[in-house]
Amino acid sequence: MKDFFSPEEKVDAALRKFHQREAGYSSTPRGYEEIFALDEDAEMPPSDYEMRQRALGAGAVLVWIASEGLHPKKLVRRLLVAGRACATEPFNLLTMEEAGLLGDEEKATHSARCKVLSRMMQRLGLKGFKIAGQKPESATAKYSAAAKGNRNRANSVRK
Repeated sequence: MKDFFSPEEKVDAALRKFHQREAGYSSTPRGYEEIFALDEDAEMPPSDYEMRQRALGAGAVLVWIASEGLHPKKLVRRLLVAGRACATEPFNLLTMEEAGLLGDEEKATHSARCKVLSRMMQRLGLKGFKIAGQKPESATAKYSAAAKGNRNRANSVRK
């Protein structure tokens, strides 16, 4: 089936859908102090050590985003996943479908990219490795088991 929409039209449609759903969201520029004021748990300003740790973390995320190459489409795809993983607005407000359209891919592709990042975070020993919008591993196993007995396709075989 031929796709009748250009990538720009898909992006416009995804953004239009997002702004209709999240009517109160506005992307106003924020200063450094305002961003760190969002940390409700902070009773005092971060120490030099904490600032170095944050800088190392931010650098690691940027390296991961650029690790697939510097093509703008690849950067946007990974940026959308990293934003969702960090639970940062507006990335965590996007549905998987909208994020997929912004990256000029399907919902399932964006979801798979999220799964790759969460598994990598799990291997690194991070405790909160589950990204918002992901199904638990038990659901993946159930879907796989159900698909093995599926006889709805011609010439299918049971495994």
